[in-house]
Amino acid sequence: MAVFAKDPALSMFYLGEHELRLIGSMMYRHEDYLTAIDYVSKGIVNLKPLVSNRFAFEEYDDAYKFIDAHRETSMKVLIDFEQKPGEKK
Repeated sequence: MAVFAKDPALSMFYLGEHELRLIGSMMYRHEDYLTAIDYVSKGIVNLKPLVSNRFAFEEYDDAYKFIDAHRETSMKVLIDFEQKPGEKK
């Protein structure tokens, strides 16, 4: 199981010759979202560590520059419509 940045290469010959089975699965199901929302609302899962940075809407260009400069470490960069430019939350 994995999430790929691009389509993986797969040798159907290798699959057949080794009598392997390839089984796909749906990445997310509706029930998964319901469970996640329940965990967050009960405080079981803390989402704050997932937010790498926040920017006011007017600073959207800075947000994209931040993502480019921190590509390896940025998890979630938010554009906050209620945040004032220069304000940090």
